[in-house]
Amino acid sequence: ASPNQVKSLPSSPSPRAKRKTQMASNPPAELKKVAKYIKKAIKFEKIHPLAAYYCRLYAVSQAMKEANKTPAAKQWIGAVLTLLEKDQKSKAMDDEDARVRLEEFALQIFKHADDEDRAGNATKNTLIAFMDAYTLMDVLHYFGELMPEISEKFTYAKWKSTDMAKAFSEGRKPLPGGPDEQAAAAEASAAAFDQQLSSSGPAAMSPNEEDTLSAELRQLRC
Repeated sequence: ASPNQVKSLPSSPSPRAKRKTQMASNPPAELKKVAKYIKKAIKFEKIHPLAAYYCRLYAVSQAMKEANKTPAAKQWIGAVLTLLEKDQKSKAMDDEDARVRLEEFALQIFKHADDEDRAGNATKNTLIAFMDAYTLMDVLHYFGELMPEISEKFTYAKWKSTDMAKAFSEGRKPLPGGPDEQAAAAEASAAAFDQQLSSSGPAAMSPNEEDTLSAELRQLRC
């Protein structure tokens, strides 16, 4: 084949570029509070590059507020800034348009989790979806104060994530809905149980249960 017929292949990332990308994915221990944003950035970078871009941008903006940063923290910030510069094309719009698109994505995830929960079909994937929605809404603080609808769902997603995580850790199925709805459902269930007892009276014992009780009473008298 002549040189003109050979197609140029895309160049592979250099070892240094690979190291920087790897470093950007692993915040040092002192910046552990921003690790959740980086994890979501990695999760979203294939399905929603804009969300990934702003997760990283918010993470590094929070890290830069830290006083007395160690050399490791400064290196990590530099690595993330390099990655953001490379991924600038993912943004390619003004902040207002980006905010709207990020809000839409967060609300889409929230609705999916909320619908699943209220239908009584919550799983651990539902919990993860609530956590994703919460983190994305947190990232929206980068643009300033949250819109009222987002702020309300941000608070709810945070509470719901905690409530569901506790339920799963205790080996029980999470109760659907918010705290007020859960309390109302518990009261209704208790009232129905009381009504059942008052209308039916004590349940009659079977012959086997009567025999067992009689035997136990005889043993007590001996």
